[in-house]
Formats: sequence, structure tokens, C-alpha cells
Amino acid sequence: MGQLRRATGVSMPDRQSDESTSLADRLNLLFETIHPGDRGAFSNKEVAAAIRARGGSISDVYVWQLRTGRRDNPSRQCLQELADFFDVDPAYFFDDRRAGDILRDLHALRAMRAMRVRAVAARLGELAGDDSEALAEILDRVLRAWETREPGATT
Repeated sequence: MGQLRRATGVSMPDRQSDESTSLADRLNLLFETIHPGDRGAFSNKEVAAAIRARGGSISDVYVWQLRTGRRDNPSRQCLQELADFFDVDPAYFFDDRRAGDILRDLHALRAMRAMRVRAVAARLGELAGDDSEALAEILDRVLRAWETREPGATT
């Protein structure tokens, strides 16, 4: 684990800290980690809409309340629906032992993504001057578009 931390700069919590995470922390980690590879995290609205499309009854406001800790005692059904959406064992939300295993998997996935970003950055150094300038212009445009997008909008 120490080598992974040094290689990626991503810290991996130990078992004790895994077991002490709140419902909001666990849910936010799912949002940060489980999403299509070609985009960022799902919005609260996307998750709620997908759950409702499957027959659930959760609202985006309730998802937000869970993620911010304003609500911390959802029904078993609600946890099942969130677990199904993110494709994790529902025990992740209420069984500290099982959650510890899943948390380590999620942190490992985040670390692997960080390694991929670092690999891409290293490859950028191999580009010729004109190519790197063209790529920098493209990235600038993407970042400007990202910064000016509406909150909660997907790209």
C-alpha cells in the first residue's frame, strides 16, 4: 500500500478509518468514484431520476440531504436503491466489515484513475512544440467551457 501511495500521491485509509466513515462520506465516495469513464460524477438529479425510472421514489433533494449529512437515517429500501444504482453490496451502508472491503476497492479504483492521469501527463511531455501548443489550446477551451457550465449540468 505504501508503494501505491508514493506512486500516485493518493492516500489509502486504514481499516479503522474505513469503519468510521459516515453515511454521507460513503455515499459521496460512490459519487466520486462510480461513474462512466468518459465523464465526471453523476448529479443528484441523475441518480434520483434513474432510481425513479426503476420504480423507486427517491428525490434529488433527499439524495442531496443524505450526501450533506442533513439526513442520516434512510430506509433500508432507499439504501437498497442507492446500492443498486452504484452496483455495490447494500451492506456497504450499514455493515462496517463489508464496508471496509468495498471502501478499499473504491479507494484503489480512485488511485488507479489518478495513475492514468499521471501517465497521460507524462506522455504530454513527449509531444513536439506545435503539437503541445495545439493540445494546450484545446484543453484551455474545455476548461473554459467547464467553468462556465450550469451547476449540475452534464457534458
